[in-house]
Amino acid sequence: MANNQFLRKLGLIVGNANQALDLSQLEVEFVVRAGDFTAPNTATIRIFNPQPSTIKSIQTEYSQVSLQAGYQNGNYGVIFSGNIAQVKSGKLENVTRYIDIMAFEADLFHSYGFINNVIAPNQPMSAAVKGLVQTAQANGVSSDPSVQTALAPTGGILPRGKVQFGTAMANASTLADKAGATWWVENGVLKAAPLTGYLPGEAIVINSTTGQVGVPEVTEQGITVRTLLNPLIKIGNTVKLNNNEITQAQANNFSAGFPSYKSNTLFATEQPTGLYTVVVVEHSGGIRKNPWYSDLVCLAIDQSNNLVQSYG
Repeated sequence: MANNQFLRKLGLIVGNANQALDLSQLEVEFVVRAGDFTAPNTATIRIFNPQPSTIKSIQTEYSQVSLQAGYQNGNYGVIFSGNIAQVKSGKLENVTRYIDIMAFEADLFHSYGFINNVIAPNQPMSAAVKGLVQTAQANGVSSDPSVQTALAPTGGILPRGKVQFGTAMANASTLADKAGATWWVENGVLKAAPLTGYLPGEAIVINSTTGQVGVPEVTEQGITVRTLLNPLIKIGNTVKLNNNEITQAQANNFSAGFPSYKSNTLFATEQPTGLYTVVVVEHSGGIRKNPWYSDLVCLAIDQSNNLVQSYG
């Protein structure tokens, strides 16, 4: 990550099942947001000065979009792939026309996936996860092995029969809550990990020599950090930060009148080893504009917990 972080490269393709159009040579701005929350990943993409025929094709023919970003001589990869939900075209002034694309990843699964499954008594928890996986596949989402590992802990048994009925999104969240885990969809694949766990892979080192911009900061949501755009950073990845560079925050202890508040942790905690898991990542930039960043929200990995391990 430390080398070749210059000469930006962007790839933008729109299309459908039968044809595709490469718009990589046009001026493009984008914001891509992904997280381990019960909502699809989103992308907002603005294309400057496309041909009128291109605008019409995007509005009437094309339903899918794929966005890649990175560097010409280094790190480069897909940061979003999903379905076009809304298109807007207009002008900034008389000579600058634009078209905006708003897209969602796996929105069919998130919004319309429905599960209707009956499980017999004394079945392992994996039977409930199997029903979720089958529903995901029926809605165009494949499943990573981490789903069975994280959502169906070894030894979990359903003593009574169970009916799975309702949205797949609610069912996935219920299974995750019971297992102490979290789930998300990335590049069309359903993934999961324990709340204190992480997906396999080498930790991505983030510091002032590898693309860090500014300094990390402790917030109520997590440890926030900005880097030069890095398509390798995904939800569930492990990153390594320098703890001595993190801006600290400390809540006041309300000892008078509010004794119960003394035990509350209002800000994210730090991990002594500097290892954190990524729970939110937002890529933003423009091929001809100054911003070209990945903004992360990270949580500490509790390595003292015996349940913490790599899932995949």
